[in-house]
Amino acid sequence: MKFRNKILVCAILFFSFFFGIGGSILISASFRSNLSREKQAAVNSYQMVLNMMRVVNSVSTQSDYTDVVNTLKQLADNGGGSWAALRLTDGSNVIYKSAPEAAFIKELASQTEEGRSVLQIFQEDNVYYLQITGALEAGNKMLYLDGLYDVTGIYDARNAQQAIYRYVFGIALGSAFLVFWLMARFLTRPLRELSEAAREITEGNLTRRAVIYSNDEVGSLAGDFNRMTEKLSEHIEKLEDTMERQESFMGSFAHELKTPMTSIIGYADLIRSQDLTREEQREAANYIFSEGKRLENLSLKLLDLLVLKHERIQTVCCAPANLVKEAVSILEPGFQKAGIRILEECQPGECRLEPSLVMSLLLNLLDNAKKAMDGPGTIRIRSVMTPEGCRIRIEDEGRGIPPEEMEKITEAFYRVDKSRSRAQGGAGLGLALCREIAAVHHGSITFENLPEKGTAVTAELRGNTI
Repeated sequence: MKFRNKILVCAILFFSFFFGIGGSILISASFRSNLSREKQAAVNSYQMVLNMMRVVNSVSTQSDYTDVVNTLKQLADNGGGSWAALRLTDGSNVIYKSAPEAAFIKELASQTEEGRSVLQIFQEDNVYYLQITGALEAGNKMLYLDGLYDVTGIYDARNAQQAIYRYVFGIALGSAFLVFWLMARFLTRPLRELSEAAREITEGNLTRRAVIYSNDEVGSLAGDFNRMTEKLSEHIEKLEDTMERQESFMGSFAHELKTPMTSIIGYADLIRSQDLTREEQREAANYIFSEGKRLENLSLKLLDLLVLKHERIQTVCCAPANLVKEAVSILEPGFQKAGIRILEECQPGECRLEPSLVMSLLLNLLDNAKKAMDGPGTIRIRSVMTPEGCRIRIEDEGRGIPPEEMEKITEAFYRVDKSRSRAQGGAGLGLALCREIAAVHHGSITFENLPEKGTAVTAELRGNTI
């Protein structure tokens, strides 16, 4: 059974129970009240008749009850009030009866005594009667007066009320069913839409969201559902992006292997199959050696990336200024040949770093700065101490980075200028390695184009927070 139907059934049962019980109680209370009033009116009228007969008996000169009978007969002949019948007996014989209905009177004389009346209600020929029986002494003999009072109107009124109530109850129940059905449909509408949204999302429509109609628990559920869907969508996007990056990585890796391997195989086959001069052999061997070194460099950088992603580094206290000076001294001869000056500006101080990784970061960033310059120029490197560690900034006077390439340059095998980078021996892994080195130091690496010319890269290293 659907939740909406359960709500509807419960509401209808609740309404039927309380409306039915309430209506029955009201009708029953009204009937008892009316019957009680009728009984009291009948008792009062009966007492008047009985008292009148006692008065007559007390002043009568007859030795028997002739005056009592005559008085009762005159009373009946004059209308008898609202009595259906009056009967006078001596316990075994009927002395007087006023109407044929007296035949319906029950024998209650045995239950009656002087000063005490007996009441009984019974049905005869679809007519309800109230019988009152009392005793009085007349002519030295005990007489019994039976009064029959018609109370059918009260029972008819109750039956009419019950018929009206059943009619009203039927209408009310039908109306309640319609109202409760509409209410149940309205209350469960957010749940139905939430279910539909869940099915659509299951089928792959991650843009589907539940509509929030209110601020109650159902609205809160819809909001939580939407937030869950947002997170799910973000995770799926990340997974898709990761898969795309993996595919791109594999494609780039295969491409990087293809070029040197082709050269190595080609020159090796040339040496194997051709009679070459010594100079030609030397030239072919040099190509094989250079391409082999290129493959070695590629494998080492890939290994460094894997190690950084899966191993925890051990940091020590060291001076970033000393690492910068050492990196500059290593690269300075090559920079001087290219006509490039390196200007250092390093703040003294120590922080926790992994020296070999930071040295690799500096060498890669400085080498990238050199490759970005088409001719002579200046590269500036600054290191500043921070509460968390240090900040290293390198500025060059090179070509700069197109804005649309900024977010991609730290991806593995990505090159802004692919032909130039490959010609300079790059594999497109240097900046990816730098990003991982900054990450293991709880830091980051950012790039920006300078207003005049060139690029600035800033590495935030927060080794003190490890």
